[in-house]
Amino acid sequence: MIALARASLLSTHGFIAGNLRWLGVGFVLFFLSSLGQTYFIGLSIGDIRQEFDLSHGDIGLLNMVLTLLSGVAVFATGKWSDQLSPRKLIAILLPVLAVGAVLFQSLVSLQIILLGLLILRIFAQGFLTHIAFVVVGRWFNARRGMAIAVTSIGQNIGQMLLPVSFVALSALIGWRTSWILIAVMLLLLTPFLMRLASSERTAEAVADTAHAGEPDQSVRSLTRAEVLRRPEFHAYVFAILPMALVVNTIFFHQVHLTETRGWGLDAFTASYSVMAVSTILAGFGAGWLVDRFSAVALLPYYLIPLLVACLLLAVSTAPWIMVPFMALVGISNGFSLNLYGAVWAEAFGTDHLGAIRSVVTMIVIFAAAVGPGGAGVLLDMGFGFGTIYFLLCALCTIASAVVWPFTYRAQ
Repeated sequence: MIALARASLLSTHGFIAGNLRWLGVGFVLFFLSSLGQTYFIGLSIGDIRQEFDLSHGDIGLLNMVLTLLSGVAVFATGKWSDQLSPRKLIAILLPVLAVGAVLFQSLVSLQIILLGLLILRIFAQGFLTHIAFVVVGRWFNARRGMAIAVTSIGQNIGQMLLPVSFVALSALIGWRTSWILIAVMLLLLTPFLMRLASSERTAEAVADTAHAGEPDQSVRSLTRAEVLRRPEFHAYVFAILPMALVVNTIFFHQVHLTETRGWGLDAFTASYSVMAVSTILAGFGAGWLVDRFSAVALLPYYLIPLLVACLLLAVSTAPWIMVPFMALVGISNGFSLNLYGAVWAEAFGTDHLGAIRSVVTMIVIFAAAVGPGGAGVLLDMGFGFGTIYFLLCALCTIASAVVWPFTYRAQ
């Protein structure tokens, strides 16, 4: 057993060392996608809401509309990842993101802030995540699960470092200046990441492991139109979307949650490190399981920790709940990142992966929009967080039950 674990560790080390350049591109893309995620953007929502005298429902609905628009934008342009090289996409996306960061901190008008939020949603939460999954899914075959586990750590590191750093930096120089520094960072990173992505990797030409290994049996690549006619595709999407809906609902309203329950925002953001570590560990476990079994086989089970996390948050207001909550969310998140990247290539091939994933990304972004918006309306109507979290538990249960027959047949 020890010898097997040691061999697995050496194989993983060799895989990472031999593919560091391409894994590095995916890692940085995932890290930068954190700038458009709700757990990071939500840290500035309280200031914007107070500045323009908006209710929780107002800001939630505005965010919902903008996030829905970003989903449509990713759907319309997602096939570009099949047509343009990662290097060209990076040259476009990072400077545009810098512009979005500058606009998001502007208090000239609410319209300008919303334009900045829209840019962050489209190009960070949407397109950077989309591109990262597409290029990693296309570059790797036999070790696709492990490649996604390694690269998606970038988003986990973002969860661990960015929120707590932003809170600390905002206390020193203000939240608006902090966003200006983010824009500068994006511009400085652009040439470095373009150089890193200048060389394409061909999965068939380069071994996915440190040693020569047999590639996975090829899957016939389906077009987007063919995939949309497959009922299992819709079941897989339904199983994937609760993660985005639940997490975005909770973290978008994190300021109000901490105020209502008497928790410190700094303590809540500090507990992100628990989620990040849990996500990393679960991600490696998921990568190993995906490569050993399949991504589809894991779909009915990965939401169980998230369901328990929401249940804990619904029934208890004790501050210590933050730690097990974040740990459980991290487990589901680690599996979700791997499954979200591997299922589509595994089930439908890679020739049209960008176009297929654009549909998935749009639907997931819609879920990420509807959750916070709906929760904001419920809060304005007088419903408490407990009721909202019980509803999220029900969603996780239904999604797991719906996808199980399809994954059982696939095995």
